[in-house]
Amino acid sequence: MKLEERIKEIALNVAPDYPDIEKCDSIEQCWAIEQTFQGILAANQDCHDEIRNLKEQIRCFIAMKEGVGIRIAALENENKQLRKELRMAGF
Repeated sequence: MKLEERIKEIALNVAPDYPDIEKCDSIEQCWAIEQTFQGILAANQDCHDEIRNLKEQIRCFIAMKEGVGIRIAALENENKQLRKELRMAGF
């Protein structure tokens, strides 16, 4: 297979929405391939940024959940102590 044919094949696979990709010369097809990959790399970086943000949100949620659990335990202890004091007072 000739190099030009392989470039065209790749261009058709990775940049099918590029205007008239079949009729472009090899240089323009290579440019379309390059632009497609640059777009993919940019989208990939956006995904990594979003994943990083979501991980931070999860860490905050876990910390908040742990804090709520600790507060619930403290309130249960306070409630237990108040019930004990009420019993001792005759209620």
